[in-house]
Amino acid sequence: MTYEEFKEDFEDYINETFETEKLKSPYKTGNLRNKAYKIIKSNNGYKIYIDMNIAPYAKHLDSTEKIKREYPNGWFNEPMLDLINKIKQRYGGE
Repeated sequence: MTYEEFKEDFEDYINETFETEKLKSPYKTGNLRNKAYKIIKSNNGYKIYIDMNIAPYAKHLDSTEKIKREYPNGWFNEPMLDLINKIKQRYGGE
């Protein structure tokens, strides 16, 4: 596999896995899951975040009992840790 092929495969895998993992987030109206999750590629890697202008209530979600039961590690942290682990499994790394 050439560097360009690896780079394309890696970018496709990141985006595909990101879309899958964000489906694990809380869903009521769909605003958080469908619009507020953002992934931006830069020279230093990827930045994944919730756009607080779209979903300002997101910072309060971990305080509800239902969310604490469903996502013991946090509704954002849990799927993003899964994303990191999937990348490690596919490409190796720590």
